Amino acid sequence: MTKKIAYKGFDKNLSCRGFQFEIGETYVHDGDVIVCESGFHVCEHPMDVWRYRAPAESRFTVVEYDGKTEGHSEDSKLAVEKLTIKSEVSLAEFIKLSVEAVIARTKKTKKASNSGFQGAASNSGFQGAASNSGDYGAASNSGDYGAASNSGDYGAASNSGTQGAASNS
Repeated sequence: MTKKIAYKGFDKNLSCRGFQFEIGETYVHDGDVIVCESGFHVCEHPMDVWRYRAPAESRFTVVEYDGKTEGHSEDSKLAVEKLTIKSEVSLAEFIKLSVEAVIARTKKTKKASNSGFQGAASNSGFQGAASNSGDYGAASNSGDYGAASNSGDYGAASNSGTQGAASNS
């Protein structure tokens, strides 16, 4: 089987559901792989991890998985049979990965606003703006004098460029 990349959150001790993990190690689940019940749990979309782990209280990793998998329709969460913890990423890096993933899934439009669950708004250009409201949303902007704002639980806002701003509430 082909190994795939996903994301996983842990508590401050790099533990999840009573199981202790280590960076660089590979783990194989013995038994049924059932999402929300058994197996190792990962998310294919980094922002989905925030449904299960609070950003300020967690550690985040990039993982590889293969073997048996099972997902559900609510988000990109999967139960997997085989899991390798590739690397830990800081919260700032994880937010960047999340925003990049959202941007990769969106189509460019002239209007850069969104409201709703797991939505995204992005903008690039001089004095541009992106805003999002809704849980698990993201707003990103690149370009001079731009702004990105987000409201909603577990959201993210990022900005690159000179004299830009990003806010999240």
